[in-house]
Amino acid sequence: MAVSGSPLADLGNFLRYENPSAPLAEPHFSMGYGPLPKDWKRLARLLDLTALCATLAEDELPAGLAEEVVDLVRGTVMIR
Repeated sequence: MAVSGSPLADLGNFLRYENPSAPLAEPHFSMGYGPLPKDWKRLARLLDLTALCATLAEDELPAGLAEEVVDLVRGTVMIR
């Protein structure tokens, strides 16, 4: 699948499960990526929110996935 859009959407997808209090990929990932906008993490998470909502709009989801995605959405909308 290919998507034409902001690379920040890909970053949001990649870091979707990254826990800020116990990071696994950050800051190493972004340092290797190259120049990023000042508020790139917030922007990437907000762009990823569209993918999360699209997942919730699917007719059939595997058991437990809807709850997992809703938790991710909650975590995104709670960012400051």
